[in-house]
Amino acid sequence: MVNNGTLVESALTTGTVQAIRIKKPGIPVNTPEWLRNMIEILVGRRNNKIEIPKHETLTFSSTPTQAECEALYEYTNRVRSALDSLITRFDS
Repeated sequence: MVNNGTLVESALTTGTVQAIRIKKPGIPVNTPEWLRNMIEILVGRRNNKIEIPKHETLTFSSTPTQAECEALYEYTNRVRSALDSLITRFDS
């Protein structure tokens, strides 16, 4: 749009566009306090999240080296530890 010899960007004249936000599902308001606490503990909303190891693509040579085997062993132990923590949390 041209106004008095000045080029005005059309986006500036139309205002801002509101972004639609999607709220994450939460715990319903009428949930009993004991159940709310239990859900918050189980899903890690109280700063007690259990960190699950990121997926790693491990490659091996035709005859695996000791370093490759140690990397696999270390990754397996991290996954087992996280799984053990989850099972302990859900069982207690």
